[in-house]
Amino acid sequence: MEEFIPLLLTELGRRKAAKVEDSDSFQRLSDSLWRSISTYHSEVRLYATRKLILFVSSAFDNVATRHSVRKSWGNKRWKIRYKLQIVFFVGRPKNGSTNLPIDGLRRSDVVMADFIDDYRNLTLKTLSILQYARMRLPERALTLLGKIDDDVQVDVRQLVNYESLFEWRQFPRGLECMANVDKGPVRETNSKWFVSRADIPSDEPFPDYCIGAAYFFYRHTADLLLETLRVNETRIFVFEDVFVTGMLRVKANLSILHQPFMAFIMASEMKTRKEIFAHLSYEEDN
Repeated sequence: MEEFIPLLLTELGRRKAAKVEDSDSFQRLSDSLWRSISTYHSEVRLYATRKLILFVSSAFDNVATRHSVRKSWGNKRWKIRYKLQIVFFVGRPKNGSTNLPIDGLRRSDVVMADFIDDYRNLTLKTLSILQYARMRLPERALTLLGKIDDDVQVDVRQLVNYESLFEWRQFPRGLECMANVDKGPVRETNSKWFVSRADIPSDEPFPDYCIGAAYFFYRHTADLLLETLRVNETRIFVFEDVFVTGMLRVKANLSILHQPFMAFIMASEMKTRKEIFAHLSYEEDN
């Protein structure tokens, strides 16, 4: 039976959620679930000497998308020039195999974690990224880390030269991103972001959270998020941006540093505007 990400029902930062029993939509953080975000079927060395490490969340089958990243904003020349490392994160294929995707066999930049690669497991994928950074980087590493979706285009030159991104080196206690503010559960049943009242009864806003396509943090932040997850009886919410950068962040007493320059534009506007990120799905979603 394939794994799934259950919804969180715990204290949602500024409010208390209703208590419900475990069901198909809910599950506590079990030992097996914790192992799934801490077990990897491939290894990529992380270099703490890099200025920036970008963890790219990618689906197992998105071989062509990863190839496009390597040829465009993630090309070798730019990685050397801007002291950048790019690591792709995938889960296991639907058949449960532990064989790497074809590009993972040829390149040393793909990490495969131990859960089924599925939309409902995106939260597990992000948690596995945090755990990998925690396990593979020195405790006092001050390399800026980023979580990026593989359908995002990045202007690397602007990104690494935007000095405010690196302001928190001495006090790395939060996340840097374009934030969603006063956003509550979506009730439209035809939306992929639909949340039923049985899962979350209240229409109150979630804690402020990052737009999940791109956000930045330091290793110390990963430590605090994962430790908070481990010591609390936390149920995991299906939407990783709301859960990791909102609900879990608040419980860990971490801040969001809102970065307006991280606004997303359409990919076709990338050459005529100064924003750093373009979302390839922007036109489709809007």
